[in-house]
Order: sequence, then structure tokens, then C-alpha cells
Amino acid sequence: MADIFTSSHVRNLLKGKFILILGDSNMRAVYRDVVWVLNNNKIVPESHLRRKLDFSYLGDRLIKQGELNRGRDYLEMREYLTDEFYVKFNFLTKCLTKEVEEMVEDFKKEKTRAPDVIIINSCLWDIARWGPDGVSKYKENMRKLFTLFKESLPVKTLVIFATTPPISQSCSAAFLVKQIEFMKHSLRFEVMEANLFVRQIVPTYGYDIVDLHYHLRMQIHRRCKDGVHWIPTAVRHITNLLLTHISLCWDVPLPGNFEGKLLDRMKEGVKNVKDIKENCTLPDFKVVKDPIMPPPPVPNRNKRSRYQARPKRVDLENTYTNLRHRNRDVVVLDSQYADNISQIDTYSSTSYDDRLIFGQINRDITEGIDFTTDDAYYDLPIQDYPVFGPYGDFESHVGAERHSRSYGRRSVYNGSGNPPYRNRYQRSYGKPY
Repeated sequence: MADIFTSSHVRNLLKGKFILILGDSNMRAVYRDVVWVLNNNKIVPESHLRRKLDFSYLGDRLIKQGELNRGRDYLEMREYLTDEFYVKFNFLTKCLTKEVEEMVEDFKKEKTRAPDVIIINSCLWDIARWGPDGVSKYKENMRKLFTLFKESLPVKTLVIFATTPPISQSCSAAFLVKQIEFMKHSLRFEVMEANLFVRQIVPTYGYDIVDLHYHLRMQIHRRCKDGVHWIPTAVRHITNLLLTHISLCWDVPLPGNFEGKLLDRMKEGVKNVKDIKENCTLPDFKVVKDPIMPPPPVPNRNKRSRYQARPKRVDLENTYTNLRHRNRDVVVLDSQYADNISQIDTYSSTSYDDRLIFGQINRDITEGIDFTTDDAYYDLPIQDYPVFGPYGDFESHVGAERHSRSYGRRSVYNGSGNPPYRNRYQRSYGKPY
């Protein structure tokens, strides 16, 4: 939760401070709301939040600009500079751009004033507009960005990363051009994964996070029709969240216009984090690579697993089952009860059990079949995905209607129980994996 800030409270908090806001159109809306609340004690009109590349807004000025398009080269840099306040905004199409590198390099060389607060958010453009490798590049650029911050910014600078708010399942915004409209249905899940990644990596560099996705998950009714942007009341709520976090970090008393248990918990959490930072010395962090997950264990096909369930012993009459497949009679039998192939001719049955229980196939069935042709595999008994039954017996769901070529080459189980031929969709005996 957040306290409610009026114009006088914001002016007292940000007086003489340099606030740098980096991000997309939602962060631009926060910048415009901060400039508005410094001059007015009302909610900013929605039309003000949608302006792009206007030369002046309440006394600010446009520093750099590009063409008004939907491309990745879109450029917009603004600043609101008075005798008491300094607020600057830089539009980002990815988290690490040349303009950001040059800006941070100037901070390091003390060519320009270092900011007191940096509020940054970058996700949607990174993962949607930079090709199929956008996610991997986003992770790499995020590490480079915070490493650059760690090496260039002074210790007093408060860096706050704001997570991406929830988006709609059918969103439509400037970054979703026609070529990538198919991503709008799954982009909301990728946003959650990106927020989780940021939540794990940002604290390792000693910086703060304001989880806008968490605070706005119950404010979906305040989202615009495009499914990405927010109405002025929701933008003001984001501004109050950021100002509350800044006040707690600077030990500035809150306005006291709102009281609640969640706000008290937030105060205690910030106090604990400050105590940890004061008592702990963080080492110099380098670029951290993603942990490489080990490959899944490969089962030993030549060794019987201890988890393998033995086939259920059945009567000799139920051992033989006749399956008609591709106009040929195929007989499945248990080698423990059948001694030779001659017993097959002495028994015939037209019944078919969809849940056929059988053990090892007699080697004699495969005699006389040419295994050099693909058709030979379709004339043999087929064992589909093996699972363990409720009584510990080894069951297999076999159906004649599933004997199609869409499953690829079929498994042929020899007398030893080992599967010499098996495709990627079938599992071997033993522990399921």
C-alpha cells in the first residue's frame, strides 16, 4: 500500500533533488504525473498522459527527439528544470541503449550532476520488439545495466526498478506492430516471467524493487482499453507507491493521509532492509550468468530398474489376445506361458480388451519378419505409454484406433524386455521420468 501525497508533500520531498525516470510509455505517464502534482493538487487529465513529443508540458522542454513512429529507434528525452526541482525522462525501447550508456558515463566522469533517484522500468519493448533472442538479450542487458550503475553511480543514488504492471490478454499498443500481433495472447505470461527474473537479479546488486504488478493486480478495472496503459487514478497510485518508497528510504515522515496494516508492514520491511544494508558489506558484483541446469538422467536400458513392476501373471487363456491391425492378425502372448509358436495356431479369439495386460513378447513372433522395411514395425504388437496400475501391476493402454503413423516408429519389445526400437514419445520400463 501507499500513502497519499498532495502537491505540498511532493514539493517538500523532491525539493533540490534530481529525479531520473527511464522507461516506456507507462513511465512517461508517471513523469507527467509527477510534473503535474508539482504544479497542481488535482488528478492529471487523461489527455495529458497520451501526448508524445510535445515541445513543452507545464514548463518542461524536449531535449532530444526522433521521428514519431512505432519503430525501435523512437527517441524522446524530456526534462523539467526549475530553481527547486529537476525531473528528467528518457524513453527506452530496451533497457540498455547508447543514450543511457553515455548518460551514465557522464555521471561517472562528473560532467553532469548525478541523480538522487533513478526509477527504471523496461520489459515490453525488450521482449517483444528485438527478435526471437529478445529475452536472452534482455537478461544480458539487464546485468550489464546494473553492473554499469554499480561502477558509475555514487552510493547516495537510490535506484528503484519498477516491475511491469499486468497487461491484458488481447492488448494493443504502439510496440505491438502488425508483424508481432500473435504475441499479444501470451505476452502477459512472459511479463510475469520477466518480473520474476528482475526480482531475483536486482537485489543482488543492492538496488530496490517496487512491484507494480503486485499492487495493480486488483486494479484491472482502472486499465485503459488498449490493455497496457492506465487511467489517471491508477497512474497517481503508482506515483504514490514510488513516493512512499522514496520517503521511507530517506527517513522522511509520510503525510499520514492513509493508515493500514499493509503500510505498517511496508515501513517495517524498509527498516529491516536498511539495517541489513548498514551492517552488511556487499561485494563487487560482476556479470552473473544463468545457472546451467544439468540434463535429465538417462535411464540405463541394459539394466533393470528396481522401480520396474513385474508383469501380472494371468491364465493361459487370457494370455493370448487377437488384435486385427492393417488386415492382419497379430497375437500378443506371454513368453512365460507359451513355449513355442505352434500354440498360437491352436487358439483364436475375436475379443479385444482396450486395457490389455501382457508381459514379454515371445521371440518366436518376430521370426520370419523382415525388419529392414518400415511396414514390419506396424505388424507387431504395440505397447503404448506404460504406467503403473493401482495394484502395482504393469499396465499399458493399447487401442487399435491409436495405431497410426502419427506416433512414428513403434516399439518392438524382445524377449529380454528391453526396447531396442523406441521413439521420443515413448517411455521405457522403470521409473517414470
